[in-house]
Amino acid sequence: MLQYFIDYPNGQLIFTSHNLAPMKLLQHQKKAIDFINFDNEVIPYVQKGNAISVNIYVEGAIKGLAFDYDNFDFIKILGE
Repeated sequence: MLQYFIDYPNGQLIFTSHNLAPMKLLQHQKKAIDFINFDNEVIPYVQKGNAISVNIYVEGAIKGLAFDYDNFDFIKILGE
């Protein structure tokens, strides 16, 4: 579906996904990826050098968007 909108951009598609695969497909398209952080700010993804959108996201390098949680971190939250 995303490839169709890339090939025939006659409108705007907005969707949310917990899958990182669409980011790989969209990372070379201009103004294709926006992040919404914890303060409801829209942070547009801008290609910088060889940086890859998925890596920037997973490393927690998006302003106000933490992605540095691991499975065991939820033990503290949910109790033992």
